[in-house]
Amino acid sequence: MVSVTTYRARWIVPVDSRPIENGCLTVANGKIISVGDSRSPSAIDLGNVAIIPGLVNCHTHLEFSHLSSPLSPLLPFTSWIKAVIGYRQQHPDEVSSAIRSGLQESLRSGVTLLGDIATTGWTWSDYTAAAQQPRTVVFQELLGLTGPRVASQVALAQQPVESSEVPTGLCYGLSPHAPYSVHPDLFHTAVQQANARALPVAVHLGETAAECELLRHGTGEFREFLMSLGLWQADIFGDRSCREWIDALTELPRSLVIHGNYLTTDELALMAAYPQITLVYCPRTHAAFEHPPHPWRDLVELGGSVALGTDSRASNPDLSLWREMQFMAQTYSDVPHHTLMKLGTINGARALGCGHHAGTLTAGKRADLAVISLSPSGCENPTYQLLNAGHEVVGTMLEGNWAWTHDDFQAGRQLS
Repeated sequence: MVSVTTYRARWIVPVDSRPIENGCLTVANGKIISVGDSRSPSAIDLGNVAIIPGLVNCHTHLEFSHLSSPLSPLLPFTSWIKAVIGYRQQHPDEVSSAIRSGLQESLRSGVTLLGDIATTGWTWSDYTAAAQQPRTVVFQELLGLTGPRVASQVALAQQPVESSEVPTGLCYGLSPHAPYSVHPDLFHTAVQQANARALPVAVHLGETAAECELLRHGTGEFREFLMSLGLWQADIFGDRSCREWIDALTELPRSLVIHGNYLTTDELALMAAYPQITLVYCPRTHAAFEHPPHPWRDLVELGGSVALGTDSRASNPDLSLWREMQFMAQTYSDVPHHTLMKLGTINGARALGCGHHAGTLTAGKRADLAVISLSPSGCENPTYQLLNAGHEVVGTMLEGNWAWTHDDFQAGRQLS
């Protein structure tokens, strides 16, 4: 016998259509059956809350989830990278527990789908350790600039991963890290493998002005950084740009350009021409590194795709995508909250190849959702007020089951 449950809330926010005041959402067999303004007498009244689609965090590094605060110094950027390298070397045995911790933190912030960059020391079981976990696209990171390292990473990129090996709810992808850390031969091998095996790809691109200087002129702090590590190779830097990486990504069915803080108008226009390429903006990390205003709105105006990520606890105080969107609402006060919601739901789901079953509250899709408590004074217009300070995630549902609820939110019923 199929169990059917209907929930009533102050607002239902489907994202792909107008918010519904005092609406109802019905779930059965792990899926959404209906969304509307019906007055079902058997509905569970959640009270002064908004039901929204489960949030989608397109970019994070869960291996750093044990950090209580970001690594320092953040500037110059290469000093922060040294701190990242040092942390990895000092905590090689904590990767699995950090991933598991990060998944639970993500769940508590309303995230039901995410993209994680995994380096070494991880296993598939890390992403399935708990009965209720966000669905994850695991991007195997590739790093290598010189001989033996490049060869080993090429072999890793070519290593077959059979679909039968990947647990239900997970997907596999490749992440050639960035132009300053990946030899062109390794990058092109990764692209070829992704194309042949229909794998998604995530790359860090245009993250800093120093990266662009390295590519264009072979000078600056990145040259000094690579020389200090014995990795400098003059023949692969200079007279280059982010565009050549984007050109290669146009061959793929799906790819993510992470950060993109310094992409040019020409590079953004190229991305806009290929909707399968999504720019992933990490708002609070972007602000922490004191970059100039991000070009996400320029890409949207050009018709391109933008989604959101938290990056990791190495550069961010937490893994809450909801707080990323609230930060954006404060930073871009002229943008309707409903527009920002699309970046953290429907756009992210499409970017990770899950748009057919996630990202909106639509009949037939999985019943993956988040519940947002609203201020006592109410939320008269979620199009402009949903992301207001004080509105917080109090519940997360995966396939119709409560995966996490706040102490003040019991079994889908908000307490007074």
